[in-house]
Amino acid sequence: GDDSVYSVKAILHRNGMVLLLQNDKGWDLPGGHMKNGENKIAALVREVFEETGLNISDIQDLNMQIGNKHFFTAQFLTDDVILSDEHHKYDFFDSQQCKSLNDLSDDYKQAIAACII
Repeated sequence: GDDSVYSVKAILHRNGMVLLLQNDKGWDLPGGHMKNGENKIAALVREVFEETGLNISDIQDLNMQIGNKHFFTAQFLTDDVILSDEHHKYDFFDSQQCKSLNDLSDDYKQAIAACII
């Protein structure tokens, strides 16, 4: 299906660390556009797998929407990240480090801060 205007983003965390992906615009949360008519959870699982190669579990809706982005938190079982061509780097950051990243959007910082990690 065609992409909708809505996006789903995941704060993927384990052991107090959050996975961030880097593209030409800066640091990014895994996720992306929903397809028209697609369920948010299905879109999140699909997008995270496409961008990272990771399967996610324990998906929780943060009930937070900023603009056209809806935020979730989820767990992942392995650190075997395989990046798509949308991103060129990934790393794990604790919540303090996330706050100090200059090239991470304030919306993403707000969503990360809403998670108890």
